[in-house]
Amino acid sequence: IAAVALALNAIPALAVLIFSGFFSSFHASVPVFKAMSAAAVLGIGGTAIASVLFYKLMKSAGLVFSSMVTYCMPVVAIMWGLYFNEPVGWKQLACLVLILAGVFVAKY
Repeated sequence: IAAVALALNAIPALAVLIFSGFFSSFHASVPVFKAMSAAAVLGIGGTAIASVLFYKLMKSAGLVFSSMVTYCMPVVAIMWGLYFNEPVGWKQLACLVLILAGVFVAKY
């Protein structure tokens, strides 16, 4: 399921790159390659692997336990921000509450 979802998301993503002029404005330089490498690592490591692990978790632990992961994601994101000394202010905390409220409303 994760592989099909990510593969199907590649089609609109490619269309966005084409119509936004990414390929026509692309120039080979070190900063561009660093940025593209970071985006690839985030896409593969942060999204693809996490999605596969989430589906495996749902399969082995059950849906109730797996739904708790949705509540933990924003909290973990804030903790990563604090770990890397990024500024975490009232806007981030308000968005955290908004996400958790949305998940709560969608579930109940």
